[in-house]
Amino acid sequence: MKRVLILEDDDVVQQFMVKILKMLGAEPVIAGNPQKAEEALSNLENIDLAIVDLILPFITGWDVIDRIRKSGPAVKNLPIVVLTGAAVSEKEKAKLLTKVDAVVWKGDFALDEFVGILKRWL
Repeated sequence: MKRVLILEDDDVVQQFMVKILKMLGAEPVIAGNPQKAEEALSNLENIDLAIVDLILPFITGWDVIDRIRKSGPAVKNLPIVVLTGAAVSEKEKAKLLTKVDAVVWKGDFALDEFVGILKRWL
């Protein structure tokens, strides 16, 4: 069973993603607070996909992405999907797309598209 790290602080969004991931046969690992995030980011070898929000109260999603990409060879290519409502400039969006595998904007969320993106790595 594939393990999916969810770095998201909103309980409603967490539970929504848990339902989708379980439906897809994946095991969700929620890191919605600083302690759980640190624990998860220190143990990425057991994670198959990361879903990251850019706006977190305890760390920025940008920092999470950079930390994953700078991790050891076993996890530096971990697929990352950003699910965010953050407003970013076109320049920031272009930069983001060079670091992650997919970006889903909460304001333009389409369930079928999101499930299709997740299925690529599950």
